[in-house]
Amino acid sequence: KGRKFVFRSVNRLDRNTSGIVLVAKDRLSSANLSLQMKNDGICKSYLAILDGELNETNETIETYIRRKQQSIILREVCEKQDDAKIAITKYRVLAVANGMSLVEATPVTGRTHQLRVHFAHLGAQILGDDLYGHGSDKIQRHALHAYKLVFSHPQTNEQTVLYAPLPEDMKCLIEKNFGKVLDKSND
Repeated sequence: KGRKFVFRSVNRLDRNTSGIVLVAKDRLSSANLSLQMKNDGICKSYLAILDGELNETNETIETYIRRKQQSIILREVCEKQDDAKIAITKYRVLAVANGMSLVEATPVTGRTHQLRVHFAHLGAQILGDDLYGHGSDKIQRHALHAYKLVFSHPQTNEQTVLYAPLPEDMKCLIEKNFGKVLDKSND
């Protein structure tokens, strides 16, 4: 539209994670949304296909996570210590089939690689996650999609809910293995 625009990303996604990213159009909105993010006022929900069958329906994972020694990328679950931070993830199992679980996951805290580390810790890595498990012939990336974002609009203060449609690779995997495609009406 020919307007000046500075890219102000409020949140981010790991490489090879699909889904929604929130971008502010101006400084004031960016400051407001960043404060919401800092104060846990923004809720992100993900869909993940796990390599393993989880029995629990609704659970909370609460661990400490730190950077793995001698790595700038990898994180690991650990005991409480100086360089570790609390990490909390809530999840619910939506379907289980063919040795896999389809889950909705909501990180309460926002640690680097949190969902990937937590599910690998449970013994059910995110399908295709070659950093915290192994690759897959079923998908060419890790099967993780940020599908829902809830926040207060920075100008109107109204609760805003945004959805990102499933990418084709995950949509096909879900249809093939779980027999249905999820949409936002299932919330």
